[in-house]
Amino acid sequence: MMRKILSTFAITVLAVTLLSSCLNSADEDSLSYDDTAITSFSVGKLNLYLHTTSSTGADSVYQKTVEGKNQRFYIDQIAGVIYNPDSLPYGTDAAHVLVFIGTKNGGGIALKSLTSDSLSYFSDKDSIDFTSPRVFRVFSYSQQAQRDYTVHVNVHKEIGSAFNWKKVGESTAFAQFQGMKAVACNGKMYLFGRNGSHTEIYASENGTDWTGTNTLMEADAYKSVVVKGDALFVFDNGNVRKMDGSSWTDISSPQNVKQLVGSSEKALYAVGKNREVLMSADDGITWTEETVADNAAMLPVQDFSLVAMPLKTNPELSRLTLLGNRNAGATSQDSTATVWFKIEEGSTAGEWSHIPFADGNRYPMPYLKGTTAVAYGDDILAMGGGGQGTDASASFSTAYTSKDGGITWKPAPTYNVPKELSSNGIFALMKDKNNYLWLICGGTGQIWRGRLNSLGWAAEQKTFTE
Repeated sequence: MMRKILSTFAITVLAVTLLSSCLNSADEDSLSYDDTAITSFSVGKLNLYLHTTSSTGADSVYQKTVEGKNQRFYIDQIAGVIYNPDSLPYGTDAAHVLVFIGTKNGGGIALKSLTSDSLSYFSDKDSIDFTSPRVFRVFSYSQQAQRDYTVHVNVHKEIGSAFNWKKVGESTAFAQFQGMKAVACNGKMYLFGRNGSHTEIYASENGTDWTGTNTLMEADAYKSVVVKGDALFVFDNGNVRKMDGSSWTDISSPQNVKQLVGSSEKALYAVGKNREVLMSADDGITWTEETVADNAAMLPVQDFSLVAMPLKTNPELSRLTLLGNRNAGATSQDSTATVWFKIEEGSTAGEWSHIPFADGNRYPMPYLKGTTAVAYGDDILAMGGGGQGTDASASFSTAYTSKDGGITWKPAPTYNVPKELSSNGIFALMKDKNNYLWLICGGTGQIWRGRLNSLGWAAEQKTFTE
């Protein structure tokens, strides 16, 4: 009898336990299936329409395909916004887009009309017009919850590789300079120009309105203007000087420095009186001679440009490219500029190596008057006045870019100056914080500005759930 009672009790407890477990499981599923969210978003293949011009000048349009699977879309679950931070190429057909959407627990999806609040069933077989943002509504599996998402399929409205120069001003003061250099520093632009026996300094916040300062420096001081961080440096009358704000402070009076030539994030660089390369890791207070691995006779003596760019394989290291010219009178047979480089591994002295333009190199940097180079995008961009030595190039006839740190320099017609630009061969070239290039011309005082479209595009946030 007792065994029968215990057996009945055990069965009863087991039944209650199983029932409780089932109820808990049902409750959890109920809560889960009331949740709703879009968890993934992608687009199918897209049509890209490009314009081209034939050799006869006739315009035509041809079609290409863009792989939508390569376009990454980000989902801001808090704001309910979905977008591609890297916009699709200019010319992409955004009016006919196939979309693939994943939802939590297989929730249903509806698409809101462009002209009313009506909804239609979403199908990944039907193309959608994304020329303006579209609203998708996702429903939970239980149909008890819903949520809206606004989707932007971003397409560039301009060709990223296009560049246009625009004349923005003209200055009679600049027209008379016998030499000049322009730099951008701490939100302002500065032009240092030689006027007879001294260097004058002008400042501007917009590049069109320039104000002269009361500071005068020696005639060749303009050649030694260097920006490092938020400070300007110059070598003037035997002194390294630094400008913080609007006042100049003498830093040091090094006996071996002849001219400042550039900077990296870690150091200032100069050439010495005996053609040595010098480095200062303490903002010009002390200077250390660097090792020159090759023929020092090939070091430049004028028209210096130093470009520091992080290595693509290791951004913590920088490749420094030193571009310049040898003395025109002593090298009348030269046809190319001279280029050196080093890998900067820290704030210690390094070794410089010469890049020879061997006979097999079809793309050397020509020997141009006043050659100036700047880092622009992932390239080094250089241009100059008329050819020197055996080079017969006309002033500003061609711009050049190097994608390999100065080894090859290919003509870059994208940056060629317009015919309306007029200069006596004296000029200043600089890049500002917004990636605009500025070209200031001697002889006329013309001021030109241009920017590669892609370098003006804002970077979208990429920290949301994909």
